[in-house]
Amino acid sequence: MKNNEVQLRRWFLFAVAAVGILLGILTFTFVNEVRDQLWEQSVGTIIESTRQGENALNIQLREDFSSIISIKKYLEKLPADARESVMDIVTEFSKMENGVSLYLQDGTCVPEKDGPDQYMADQFLMEYGIVNPHISSSTGVNVFDFYTQVKLADGSINYLVKEYNVAAIASEFSLSFYNNAGFSYIINTGGDVLIRSPHPGSNKTVKNIFDMLPAGKNDSRAMEEFRQALVSGKSGWAVFAYGDADAVFCYVPMKGFSDWYLLSIIPEKVVSAQTYDILRRTIFFVAAVSLAIIMLALVYILQMKRTYHKLRTQAAYIDHLYNAVPEGVALISRDTPFRFIQINHEGLRLLNYPEYASNDALREKQLRELIHPDDWESTKLCFQEAMEKEQKISYVSRFRRLDGTYFWAAGIIEKMLDEEGEPILIATFHDITSEKLAQEEEKKEKLLERSTLIRAISDTHAVILSVNLTADTLKTIYVKPGFLEGLQNYSSYSGLLDFVNERLHPDYKEKFRSRFAAGQIIQASVSHSTEVFAQCRILLSDNEYHWVLLQRIHVDNPYTEERLAIFLARCIDDQKYEEEQQRQVLQNALDTARSANEAKSNFLSNMSHDIRTPMNGIIGMTTIARSHLDDRSRIEDCLDKISLSSSHLLGLINDILDISKIESGKLALREEAFLFSRLVLDAVELIRPQAEEKRLELTANIPELEEDTVMGDPLRLRQVFVNIMSNAVKYTPAGGRIYIDVWQEDGLKLGYGSFIFRCADTGIGMSEEFLKKIFNPFERSRDSDVEKIAGTGLGMTITKNIVDMMNGDIRIESSPGKGSVFTVTFRLLKNEEKTLRTPDRLVSSEGSVPVRDKAGCCRGKRLLLAEDNELNREIAVEMLKCTEMEIDTACDGEEAVRMFADSPEGYYDIILMDIQMPKLDGYEASREIRGMDRTDAGRIPIVAMTANAFAEDVREALRAGMNAHVSKPIEVDRLLATLEDLLS
Repeated sequence: MKNNEVQLRRWFLFAVAAVGILLGILTFTFVNEVRDQLWEQSVGTIIESTRQGENALNIQLREDFSSIISIKKYLEKLPADARESVMDIVTEFSKMENGVSLYLQDGTCVPEKDGPDQYMADQFLMEYGIVNPHISSSTGVNVFDFYTQVKLADGSINYLVKEYNVAAIASEFSLSFYNNAGFSYIINTGGDVLIRSPHPGSNKTVKNIFDMLPAGKNDSRAMEEFRQALVSGKSGWAVFAYGDADAVFCYVPMKGFSDWYLLSIIPEKVVSAQTYDILRRTIFFVAAVSLAIIMLALVYILQMKRTYHKLRTQAAYIDHLYNAVPEGVALISRDTPFRFIQINHEGLRLLNYPEYASNDALREKQLRELIHPDDWESTKLCFQEAMEKEQKISYVSRFRRLDGTYFWAAGIIEKMLDEEGEPILIATFHDITSEKLAQEEEKKEKLLERSTLIRAISDTHAVILSVNLTADTLKTIYVKPGFLEGLQNYSSYSGLLDFVNERLHPDYKEKFRSRFAAGQIIQASVSHSTEVFAQCRILLSDNEYHWVLLQRIHVDNPYTEERLAIFLARCIDDQKYEEEQQRQVLQNALDTARSANEAKSNFLSNMSHDIRTPMNGIIGMTTIARSHLDDRSRIEDCLDKISLSSSHLLGLINDILDISKIESGKLALREEAFLFSRLVLDAVELIRPQAEEKRLELTANIPELEEDTVMGDPLRLRQVFVNIMSNAVKYTPAGGRIYIDVWQEDGLKLGYGSFIFRCADTGIGMSEEFLKKIFNPFERSRDSDVEKIAGTGLGMTITKNIVDMMNGDIRIESSPGKGSVFTVTFRLLKNEEKTLRTPDRLVSSEGSVPVRDKAGCCRGKRLLLAEDNELNREIAVEMLKCTEMEIDTACDGEEAVRMFADSPEGYYDIILMDIQMPKLDGYEASREIRGMDRTDAGRIPIVAMTANAFAEDVREALRAGMNAHVSKPIEVDRLLATLEDLLS
């Protein structure tokens, strides 16, 4: 053993020496390669930095170029007579972009300059380009210029020029290399220095870069290659003698409008210094690694003795452990018939061999001799699989003891290497006979449970089938007699599908196939779906279609990869009937909820858009009236328009607050006579203040129509016109125009006429894509200019609904930037009587609503006014002064009752009663008055004057004993008419 250790040590030292020599050779080669690569990498970094400097300067010039091209295009679009506009635009642009001038063909410059620079146009040789650096005679500063040709509409050729300060540009492209050791020039293809870096190493006198390279110190061929590279527009690098030392020249052409180059110069010793520093570190590292290898070799030799001794100790320990573990362990040959090589003490005991017996008794035995014949094939496959797959394989088999009896054993088989490195099998086994007996007992219990479960399921299901989807087999567990006769004759799942498919109602064949086809079920099993079901109508044995619930329940298979399932079916006619009843109840509730939701949507739609337009007219006319208090005619005109807007607003509020209409989702249209042209004129005047505020020209061509008096809903028509015109105002920029045209055409139906309203504007217009969605609720253009304009996106939805309800038609023509044209056609019934019979007379802008005769039958009568709001009392009293009636006021219902009770009989001729009042509301106060024991209590007229304006409010007032109902806000003419009717 000692001689072997000495021999091994010699071989090891020889190997160490060989590795050292090889490492030295590799180090020398590596250092040379690294030096060359580092040099190329350093030069590449300089070129990339130079290119970045060129990109930075080029980006600045390109951005300025884009700005100048934009203003150039704009100037070329101006008309020939816009010379002053050209000069103003260039002057303003020059303020934003410093150094921009326009050199005109006549020799002038905008803005004006002193000195001969204004004649620079002699240097503009192309459509656009760059004038090389020169001293500006105006400023005395070194500058260069970018110019582009501008062809104005009058045919003159002019030049738009951007001037750059060379010193400022030099700071942009000046690069820093190796702690500011390098610097840059901008040169042309001939080597002329155009712009010098402010770096101290930059030559401030020599004009050409080749004059800085002495011919005696530089290779003429290399200099010629450098010269040709500049002419051909290539980038690269070269090393030249520059001053007292060699320097690296890196040159990159500037991409753009000139033949300029960006040239970087860095001393070669600076570039090499970094390379040498890295090489020194590399050599130090290699030396350290070599020393470490030698030290590791010495340590290894010292550890060899210890390792050998440790291995012998471990071998003895493993042998002891092998025989001490409470598990049978056997070493078996790798090939069939799998002979025993060795077995431990526990294995001998389990096989009933004496503990002192030698392994020779089993050494030549084959594994088959110790395995139960029924288990041999499966056991052999386990051993073969362990040898082929090189992984642990579990097995369960019955082993034969020495006395011929068998016991159940379980274990693990694994491939391993013996002492000579040859593969063998190691198998463990232990006695599981008691566990197997317990499993058999448990299996019997599970069979009993399964039988009980099947009986229970059969009480609720008419069909129970066991399906093997992989093998396409079918096993009938239970089929209720008289349900599906003949089903039990099928033994394949595909046959079952055909059988059921023949009896399916045609409406459910596709549904059944998509869910229960074998491929679909296997796919669902893979995706961990445990159940698939379908409710179908199937022709049963009574030749009637019944509702049947078909179910497939996936069953886990712990033994194989086959896909198993349970197929169930049961009649659900009763369940479907109950579900239909419940569905109908839910549908009714859903319809009710949907109706309420639609009512809410209509409510919000009308509030946001429609109320603001008349409110704008009221507020605007009020403001105008305040500013013209001395102009009676102007105030009257404002009051007329306020009255018009108020009437419009009141109509809108009445519709918005009509709860019955909102809940039903219906909007009833009125049918009354009105003047179509007058209605359009009123709508135009309603919008005109908005147009004037935006400085828009609003032109309305509204001629007298031959048959102007028509029947319809004027409030809704005005709403359509106001929506369209307000949109035109909102989306037309200041200075634009809006044209309104109205005309009449013959109607196709006798007694009807076609009335056309057309609104054209010069606004921002709409895209074809948005026109498809313009009538959708809440839909607005995504254009940034449109998003800044307030709106809900509901106006056109409301407009379209109203037009459709009136059997009208609306067409839109528009394109971005070219304005929009809205054309609405209404087919309205002509009013043959040529008179307007409507209680709500349209208010024109030329006069106010006429008031009835102020005397009449009201003069001298006494009126009791019950109103809790002080302002409303004041308004009512003021309105009633024209009647010359005696008026007493009460602040609430209780006071009104007391004043009537304390007055003599016949003292009051009529009572105006508010409804919502403290202490006693109007209904309660009226009931108490009607219930008094006096002759005038039952006959005195009581009029409800309230903001509760719904139909049910009118009915409630009548039920409380009131005679009439007047809604707020109060219309004087209507109130006076009501008083006259009741008092007469």
